[in-house]
Amino acid sequence: MAKFTSSAENAISVAADLAVRLSHNYVGTEHLLYGLCHSESGFSAKLLEENNVSAESVKGIIESKIGKGAEEVSINENSYTARTKGVLALAYSLDTQIGSEYAGTEHILFAIIRDSECMACRILRALGASPRELMETGYYFPR
Repeated sequence: MAKFTSSAENAISVAADLAVRLSHNYVGTEHLLYGLCHSESGFSAKLLEENNVSAESVKGIIESKIGKGAEEVSINENSYTARTKGVLALAYSLDTQIGSEYAGTEHILFAIIRDSECMACRILRALGASPRELMETGYYFPR
């Protein structure tokens, strides 16, 4: 398993918790985006907040586009979608490119943005945030 900062681990945990609360039997990039917004100490939360993307607005779009499940669910490592696993792997890969041991929330956000067709990017665009501008604002992201 990749190594993440405590803020990034918290964001991933919050993402899984939201999936359970909404009775989704998977953790998608949309849940990760919510987790990033919810992580108050991470770089990503600040950047998203500056672009009017909040945890509540992300959750509202998830509920309106995907809805809530009717049954109680549990989440485990197999519950992460292939796309979400790819985002987390890319986040860790980007981190190792700059010589760090731990991937942070900024690496997860950048990895999400790189997958322009994922649900999280669709939510960003729906909220008026440009994924491209977010990437440019995060000036120290590896290209």
